[in-house]
Amino acid sequence: MIQPIGKSESNNETRRAAYTVDCVEGGCRNLRDLIDVICEIRFCGPLSEDDTRLDSLLWIARDLAEGLEERRQIEARDEMGRTSA
Repeated sequence: MIQPIGKSESNNETRRAAYTVDCVEGGCRNLRDLIDVICEIRFCGPLSEDDTRLDSLLWIARDLAEGLEERRQIEARDEMGRTSA
């Protein structure tokens, strides 16, 4: 799981943990797999009116996508800060 916030051991200030391309790519792979499962449940099998699995999986997919987008925005801000400094 990608965790964007951590505690600095030296001064106890909150700071962002280091991200790598592998973390973001792993998140994208997980999101793709989750969407594959959602589509398989929805389009390849019987779906009853009271089947809450799709709603649950869609909430998880939304949260994962929001986390990846937030990470992308942070990276873009950090990159702009490095280039303007």
